[in-house]
Amino acid sequence: MKTENIDKDKIDSNVKLVREYEGAQLFHIGILDLVVLNGTHKEMGQQYGGLLKDKILATTRHLEEDLHRFWETLIRKHSEGDWQTILYLRTKNIERFLSRNC
Repeated sequence: MKTENIDKDKIDSNVKLVREYEGAQLFHIGILDLVVLNGTHKEMGQQYGGLLKDKILATTRHLEEDLHRFWETLIRKHSEGDWQTILYLRTKNIERFLSRNC
């Protein structure tokens, strides 16, 4: 299904065009993001990633930080050994898992 890009002259004044990427568009409407994609599933996936890369990476960083805090708390609470070494090794195992599976 082929869709046309939104005509910039017909956009409400509180809708802001933020970015365009390979024929796709990202708009901000207040606190919401509106993504307009077109093409094949593969093309739309690439457009989505290209438009929202920064947000995706920021979310990933936040998840990694939360996971790190979780493991630190858990290991401190239940470990009698060098909790910092255990935490470092656990973090490396998670990073390896993510790099292979994500």
